[in-house]
Amino acid sequence: MTAFLRTILVALMIGVLAGCTTTVDGAARTVGSSAGIVGIGREIVDVLPDAKELHAALGTSMDDNEFPPTVGGLRVLPDGIRDGNDASEIQCLGVTFANTRKIYEKSSVRAVALHNWDNWGQGLDVRGLSVQVGALALASPSDARALFNAFATEWRQCQGKTMVLYHAAGGADQLLEITRVQATDNMLSAIVMASSPATHTAASPDERALGVAANCIVDVEVHDSSWRTGDPAPKNLAVKIAQTMLANVRGTN
Repeated sequence: MTAFLRTILVALMIGVLAGCTTTVDGAARTVGSSAGIVGIGREIVDVLPDAKELHAALGTSMDDNEFPPTVGGLRVLPDGIRDGNDASEIQCLGVTFANTRKIYEKSSVRAVALHNWDNWGQGLDVRGLSVQVGALALASPSDARALFNAFATEWRQCQGKTMVLYHAAGGADQLLEITRVQATDNMLSAIVMASSPATHTAASPDERALGVAANCIVDVEVHDSSWRTGDPAPKNLAVKIAQTMLANVRGTN
Protein backbone atom coordinates (compact mmCIF):
# COMPACT_ATOMS: atom_id res chain seq x y z
CA MET A 1 0.00 0.00 0.00
CA THR A 2 1.40 3.40 -0.94
CA ALA A 3 2.01 6.13 1.64
CA PHE A 4 -0.68 8.22 -0.07
CA LEU A 5 -3.34 5.51 0.30
CA ARG A 6 -2.37 4.92 3.94
CA THR A 7 -2.80 8.64 4.62
CA ILE A 8 -6.27 8.64 3.06
CA LEU A 9 -7.38 5.57 5.04
CA VAL A 10 -6.11 6.98 8.34
CA ALA A 11 -7.93 10.26 7.69
CA LEU A 12 -11.18 8.41 6.98
CA MET A 13 -10.87 6.32 10.14
CA ILE A 14 -10.28 9.40 12.31
CA GLY A 15 -13.34 11.05 10.77
CA VAL A 16 -15.59 8.08 11.49
CA LEU A 17 -14.44 7.96 15.11
CA ALA A 18 -14.99 11.67 15.62
CA GLY A 19 -18.59 12.57 15.26
CA CYS A 20 -22.29 12.30 14.60
CA THR A 21 -23.11 13.12 10.96
CA THR A 22 -21.60 12.97 7.53
CA THR A 23 -21.91 14.78 4.21
CA VAL A 24 -22.90 13.01 1.00
CA ASP A 25 -23.24 14.87 -2.31
CA GLY A 26 -23.13 18.17 -0.44
CA ALA A 27 -26.16 17.41 1.78
CA ALA A 28 -25.72 16.63 5.48
CA ARG A 29 -27.43 13.46 6.71
CA THR A 30 -26.88 10.88 9.41
CA VAL A 31 -25.51 7.45 8.58
CA GLY A 32 -24.50 4.44 10.66
CA SER A 33 -21.19 2.67 10.20
CA SER A 34 -20.68 -1.05 10.56
CA ALA A 35 -19.24 -0.36 14.03
CA GLY A 36 -22.44 1.36 15.13
CA ILE A 37 -20.76 4.77 15.09
CA VAL A 38 -22.57 7.63 13.41
CA GLY A 39 -20.80 9.71 10.82
CA ILE A 40 -17.89 12.13 10.55
CA GLY A 41 -16.97 14.68 13.18
CA ARG A 42 -16.64 17.68 10.88
CA GLU A 43 -20.43 17.68 10.54
CA ILE A 44 -21.26 17.36 14.23
CA VAL A 45 -22.55 20.92 13.92
CA ASP A 46 -25.62 19.47 12.16
CA VAL A 47 -26.74 17.94 15.46
CA LEU A 48 -27.32 21.47 16.80
CA PRO A 49 -30.84 22.92 16.42
CA ASP A 50 -31.44 25.69 13.92
CA ALA A 51 -33.68 28.73 14.42
CA LYS A 52 -36.76 26.93 13.05
CA GLU A 53 -36.28 23.95 15.36
CA LEU A 54 -35.78 26.21 18.37
CA HIS A 55 -38.94 28.16 17.56
CA ALA A 56 -40.89 24.89 17.41
CA ALA A 57 -39.49 23.77 20.78
CA LEU A 58 -39.76 27.09 22.62
CA GLY A 59 -42.70 28.84 20.99
CA THR A 60 -40.66 32.00 20.48
CA SER A 61 -38.17 33.27 17.92
CA MET A 62 -34.52 33.01 18.90
CA ASP A 63 -31.47 34.87 17.64
CA ASP A 64 -27.82 33.79 17.57
CA ASN A 65 -26.75 37.41 16.98
CA GLU A 66 -24.94 36.25 13.83
CA PHE A 67 -22.34 34.34 15.82
CA PRO A 68 -21.65 30.96 14.21
CA PRO A 69 -21.40 27.74 16.22
CA THR A 70 -18.08 26.93 17.85
CA VAL A 71 -16.71 23.63 16.56
CA GLY A 72 -13.58 21.82 17.67
CA GLY A 73 -12.26 19.42 20.25
CA LEU A 74 -12.45 19.24 24.02
CA ARG A 75 -10.58 22.53 24.43
CA VAL A 76 -13.47 24.59 23.05
CA LEU A 77 -15.53 23.75 26.16
CA PRO A 78 -15.63 26.44 28.90
CA ASP A 79 -13.15 25.79 31.69
CA GLY A 80 -13.81 28.45 34.34
CA ILE A 81 -14.96 26.18 37.19
CA ARG A 82 -12.54 23.48 38.25
CA ASP A 83 -12.55 22.62 41.94
CA GLY A 84 -13.58 23.52 45.48
CA ASN A 85 -11.86 26.88 45.15
CA ASP A 86 -14.45 27.87 42.55
CA ALA A 87 -17.61 26.32 43.99
CA SER A 88 -18.95 24.01 46.68
CA GLU A 89 -20.53 20.67 45.74
CA ILE A 90 -18.20 20.56 42.75
CA GLN A 91 -19.38 17.00 42.00
CA CYS A 92 -22.66 18.58 40.85
CA LEU A 93 -21.01 20.82 38.25
CA GLY A 94 -22.46 18.81 35.37
CA VAL A 95 -25.99 19.45 36.62
CA THR A 96 -25.64 23.17 37.28
CA PHE A 97 -23.73 24.14 34.12
CA ALA A 98 -23.91 22.76 30.57
CA ASN A 99 -20.89 21.79 28.48
CA THR A 100 -18.10 22.37 31.01
CA ARG A 101 -14.70 20.94 30.19
CA LYS A 102 -14.08 19.40 33.59
CA ILE A 103 -16.97 16.92 33.35
CA TYR A 104 -15.93 15.68 29.89
CA GLU A 105 -12.14 15.77 30.03
CA LYS A 106 -11.70 12.15 31.13
CA SER A 107 -14.04 10.84 28.43
CA SER A 108 -13.32 9.92 24.79
CA VAL A 109 -14.84 13.13 23.35
CA ARG A 110 -13.58 13.54 19.76
CA ALA A 111 -15.60 16.50 18.47
CA VAL A 112 -17.66 19.30 20.00
CA ALA A 113 -20.15 21.85 18.62
CA LEU A 114 -21.56 24.69 20.75
CA HIS A 115 -24.05 27.46 20.00
CA ASN A 116 -25.78 30.19 22.03
CA TRP A 117 -29.16 31.79 21.34
CA ASP A 118 -31.44 34.35 23.02
CA ASN A 119 -34.67 36.26 22.37
CA TRP A 120 -33.58 39.65 23.64
CA GLY A 121 -33.09 41.30 20.25
CA GLN A 122 -35.20 43.93 18.55
CA GLY A 123 -38.35 42.53 16.99
CA LEU A 124 -38.28 39.30 19.00
CA ASP A 125 -40.67 38.20 21.74
CA VAL A 126 -38.74 39.63 24.67
CA ARG A 127 -39.15 36.94 27.27
CA GLY A 128 -35.71 36.73 28.80
CA LEU A 129 -34.80 33.33 27.36
CA SER A 130 -31.21 32.35 26.69
CA VAL A 131 -30.17 28.94 25.38
CA GLN A 132 -26.84 27.12 25.31
CA VAL A 133 -26.66 23.91 23.28
CA GLY A 134 -23.79 21.48 22.89
CA ALA A 135 -23.27 18.29 20.88
CA LEU A 136 -20.36 16.03 21.80
CA ALA A 137 -19.21 13.01 19.79
CA LEU A 138 -17.44 10.23 21.63
CA ALA A 139 -15.32 7.44 20.18
CA SER A 140 -18.13 4.87 20.28
CA PRO A 141 -21.77 4.36 21.26
CA SER A 142 -20.65 2.27 24.25
CA ASP A 143 -18.47 5.17 25.47
CA ALA A 144 -21.40 7.58 25.15
CA ARG A 145 -23.74 5.20 27.00
CA ALA A 146 -21.23 4.63 29.81
CA LEU A 147 -20.73 8.37 30.24
CA PHE A 148 -24.49 9.00 30.26
CA ASN A 149 -24.99 6.31 32.91
CA ALA A 150 -22.28 7.89 35.08
CA PHE A 151 -23.95 11.28 34.69
CA ALA A 152 -27.32 9.76 35.65
CA THR A 153 -25.85 8.54 38.95
CA GLU A 154 -24.27 11.94 39.64
CA TRP A 155 -27.45 13.88 38.83
CA ARG A 156 -29.58 11.70 41.13
CA GLN A 157 -27.08 12.17 43.97
CA CYS A 158 -27.21 15.96 43.47
CA GLN A 159 -31.00 16.21 43.89
CA GLY A 160 -31.73 18.70 46.70
CA LYS A 161 -28.14 19.98 46.97
CA THR A 162 -27.21 23.65 46.68
CA MET A 163 -23.97 24.61 44.96
CA VAL A 164 -22.37 27.88 46.05
CA LEU A 165 -20.61 29.52 43.13
CA TYR A 166 -17.92 31.66 44.71
CA HIS A 167 -17.36 35.22 43.45
CA ALA A 168 -20.01 34.86 40.72
CA ALA A 169 -20.64 38.56 40.05
CA GLY A 170 -18.92 41.58 41.53
CA GLY A 171 -17.17 39.32 44.01
CA ALA A 172 -20.45 38.00 45.44
CA ASP A 173 -21.45 34.34 45.75
CA GLN A 174 -24.41 32.76 43.97
CA LEU A 175 -26.62 29.92 45.19
CA LEU A 176 -27.63 27.18 42.73
CA GLU A 177 -30.32 24.88 44.14
CA ILE A 178 -30.71 21.60 42.25
CA THR A 179 -34.32 20.40 42.03
CA ARG A 180 -36.60 18.13 39.97
CA VAL A 181 -33.89 15.73 38.80
CA GLN A 182 -35.43 13.13 36.50
CA ALA A 183 -33.88 10.32 34.46
CA THR A 184 -35.04 8.07 31.63
CA ASP A 185 -33.12 5.64 29.44
CA ASN A 186 -31.77 8.41 27.22
CA MET A 187 -32.54 11.73 28.94
CA LEU A 188 -31.62 13.52 32.17
CA SER A 189 -33.33 16.71 33.26
CA ALA A 190 -33.23 19.08 36.23
CA ILE A 191 -34.22 22.56 37.32
CA VAL A 192 -31.49 24.69 38.90
CA MET A 193 -32.81 27.69 40.82
CA ALA A 194 -30.10 30.34 40.47
CA SER A 195 -30.24 33.17 43.01
CA SER A 196 -29.11 36.71 42.43
CA PRO A 197 -25.55 37.08 43.77
CA ALA A 198 -25.08 38.95 47.05
CA THR A 199 -28.79 39.10 47.98
CA HIS A 200 -29.43 35.40 47.29
CA THR A 201 -32.97 36.35 46.33
CA ALA A 202 -35.07 36.53 43.15
CA ALA A 203 -34.04 33.05 42.05
CA SER A 204 -34.78 32.15 38.43
CA PRO A 205 -34.76 28.70 36.81
CA ASP A 206 -32.07 27.18 34.66
CA GLU A 207 -33.61 24.20 32.86
CA ARG A 208 -31.08 21.45 32.18
CA ALA A 209 -31.23 18.45 29.89
CA LEU A 210 -28.64 15.92 28.80
CA GLY A 211 -29.33 13.10 26.35
CA VAL A 212 -27.60 10.25 24.55
CA ALA A 213 -28.00 8.71 21.09
CA ALA A 214 -25.49 6.63 19.14
CA ASN A 215 -22.01 7.95 20.04
CA CYS A 216 -23.28 11.43 20.92
CA ILE A 217 -24.15 13.35 24.06
CA VAL A 218 -26.33 16.46 23.77
CA ASP A 219 -26.12 19.01 26.60
CA VAL A 220 -28.66 21.85 26.89
CA GLU A 221 -29.30 24.76 29.26
CA VAL A 222 -32.24 27.18 29.06
CA HIS A 223 -32.33 30.23 31.37
CA ASP A 224 -35.47 32.31 31.84
CA SER A 225 -34.46 35.64 33.42
CA SER A 226 -38.06 36.91 33.22
CA TRP A 227 -39.37 34.21 35.59
CA ARG A 228 -40.57 35.42 38.99
CA THR A 229 -41.67 33.59 42.12
CA GLY A 230 -45.30 32.59 41.67
CA ASP A 231 -45.01 32.16 37.89
CA PRO A 232 -45.97 28.79 36.40
CA ALA A 233 -43.37 26.07 36.79
CA PRO A 234 -40.77 25.78 34.00
CA LYS A 235 -42.01 23.77 31.02
CA ASN A 236 -39.13 21.38 30.28
CA LEU A 237 -37.98 23.54 27.39
CA ALA A 238 -34.45 22.16 27.66
CA VAL A 239 -35.81 18.63 27.26
CA LYS A 240 -37.71 19.63 24.11
CA ILE A 241 -34.51 21.04 22.59
CA ALA A 242 -32.50 17.98 23.60
CA GLN A 243 -35.13 15.70 22.03
CA THR A 244 -34.80 17.65 18.78
CA MET A 245 -31.03 17.22 18.86
CA LEU A 246 -31.29 13.48 19.53
CA ALA A 247 -33.61 13.23 16.53
CA ASN A 248 -30.92 14.99 14.49
CA VAL A 249 -28.41 12.35 15.59
CA ARG A 250 -30.79 9.57 14.57
CA GLY A 251 -31.76 11.29 11.33
CA THR A 252 -35.47 11.21 12.19
CA ASN A 253 -36.33 14.93 11.89
